[in-house]
Amino acid sequence: MASDPKTDLNENDPLQLFVKKSLEFLTTYKKYFISSFAVILILIVGIVLYIQNQQKLLITAKNNLTEASKKLTKKKYSESEKLFLKVINHSPDINIITRAKLGLSNVYKYQNKYSESVRILNSALEDINKSTDGKSSIEYELLYRALISIYMKSKDCENISKLLSHDFKITKKDDLLLELGRCYEKKGNTKKSLIVFKKLLKEYPKSPFVTNRIKILNSSGKI
Repeated sequence: MASDPKTDLNENDPLQLFVKKSLEFLTTYKKYFISSFAVILILIVGIVLYIQNQQKLLITAKNNLTEASKKLTKKKYSESEKLFLKVINHSPDINIITRAKLGLSNVYKYQNKYSESVRILNSALEDINKSTDGKSSIEYELLYRALISIYMKSKDCENISKLLSHDFKITKKDDLLLELGRCYEKKGNTKKSLIVFKKLLKEYPKSPFVTNRIKILNSSGKI
């Protein structure tokens, strides 16, 4: 007659004692192990599904961004606006959202809705400022260049002047001074434009943004 395996265990044998204790432990806590395994499995499945969903959203966002840009080029502003908003509301990638906001600002700018355009750009800048490396991204500067473009169209010279206190990696202060001078000139404020051109010439005499016209104004004693 076969003997019971439990009665054959030698209590003085460390290996057999370990096996016995392990079996007793597993018997006692097997429900907890099963439930824990189930929870872990559910979490893994959830993570996989989440990643797959994020990838789908990303692909859709990229496609919508491309299509929105095409619509904008064709001056289909209403269709372009809807697509850019879809990207902004559903994209999981902050850089794609930033590009969409930049595109949406152009939709409004081309329709002379300058306040809406500025609002969208400032919203994008707020997003970037929350990121630790956001200010080093090219999008950061593109947004400011877009702001300058709107300020020029709306003749908002004061806001261009405020940008002179910013530190940019690509846009230089001499570039901004030229834009500011042209803004005052466009606004009809010749006196202020000449003051800015004089400052540009004095602080950056070898700058490529010192145009021939500014040099002529200087040689004729007007600045």
